[in-house]
Amino acid sequence: MRVYLLFFFTYTLLQLLFASCYFVLVQHVDLTLVMGTGIYILGMYRGYLGYRHCRYQKKRRQLLDSLPS
Repeated sequence: MRVYLLFFFTYTLLQLLFASCYFVLVQHVDLTLVMGTGIYILGMYRGYLGYRHCRYQKKRRQLLDSLPS
C-alpha cells in the first residue's frame, strides 16, 4: 500500500515540476502542456484502480483466512 502512496506523491510532484518548468520556458499554454496533463490524469486514474484492486485482494485474503477450516 505504501508503494501506491509513494507513486501518487512522486508522480504529482514530477507533473508539477515539469509543467511549471515548461510553462516558464514557453510562456503560454499549448497542446504539449495539455497532453502532459491528460497523461498525468490517466496515470493517476490507473494508479488508483491498481490501489483499489490491491486493497480488495488484501481484504479478500483476510476474509478467506478468517474462515474456519
